[in-house]
Amino acid sequence: MRSFPEDRVTVVRAGLAGALFAVIFGCLGFFAFPFTIPLTDSVLARFVFTVRWQTYPAFSLFAGILCVMYKRFQSSAINPVLGRGEHIIEIHQRYLRNTSEQLVLHVIGQLVLSTYLTSQSLAVIPVCSILFVIGRSAFWVGYIKEPLGRMFGFMVTFTVTSGSLLYSLFCLFMSGSTFAIYE
Repeated sequence: MRSFPEDRVTVVRAGLAGALFAVIFGCLGFFAFPFTIPLTDSVLARFVFTVRWQTYPAFSLFAGILCVMYKRFQSSAINPVLGRGEHIIEIHQRYLRNTSEQLVLHVIGQLVLSTYLTSQSLAVIPVCSILFVIGRSAFWVGYIKEPLGRMFGFMVTFTVTSGSLLYSLFCLFMSGSTFAIYE
């Protein structure tokens, strides 16, 4: 099946809008973040702070699981072995699959990133976690309304995750992988 040129234009525009949104929201959030950030140079404290902030992105996956559970319970898709009503939960299952993949990369990126950040730059962790949730929500809503509409949310999430991973890779090449755990 071939895609149509107008579909590609729609997807590219939504992708660029999502990436731009992530960058703008990320910059604004970094400088105006209203929550308390630990003022410590301890890698362990930054790591714990980051782990705790991964609760919000994990709820993106949890919400999808609850949705599939509810949709199955309320429909003919209650017994997945029979194959009845699977179309009812197809989009939600695709959301779950993509969110699982994105969440693994996001959490790894955030955890590694936290080992390179200073306490002054640690605000990037909550901002990225919030952006992840916004991106996943937009992806899900876009998928439900019009499957091509999922690209905005995908790019918000992908921009945050790839930014974390690429910056961590840069830091790894620049400083190496050895450090004292209790700096």
